[in-house]
Amino acid sequence: MACPAWGSAWRCHAFPPTRSPVSSKSSPRRPITGAPTWPHLADSLQLEIDDLFPLGETLQLLRFAEFEDADIKLTPAGRRFVDMDVDQRKKLFGDHLLAYVPLAARVRRVLDERPSHRGPGNTFS
Repeated sequence: MACPAWGSAWRCHAFPPTRSPVSSKSSPRRPITGAPTWPHLADSLQLEIDDLFPLGETLQLLRFAEFEDADIKLTPAGRRFVDMDVDQRKKLFGDHLLAYVPLAARVRRVLDERPSHRGPGNTFS
């Protein structure tokens, strides 16, 4: 499932169906269109708004999204991520993690240097 146009116009059907607490029937979530507000986005993801900010910061750190005033918009890499299958997403996530999180790159480099791909925890402190 893909979200064809995130950014200035969001429209996403990628969220799994939800189950009503009253009914066992699945009901698909409504797509997000336009530029959603933080409360609308939190509601559509069934999260508290305070839980949404760390997710947005993580997306920004990994260069999958950027904040513009009070809006969060997907970058071109974020849009590609949305349209990829699971294996492609894992690869892109790993690439961005190593490129934009220095500690992750250091851990990877140290482990790759060792034949056993293991290292003591104090190596990274």
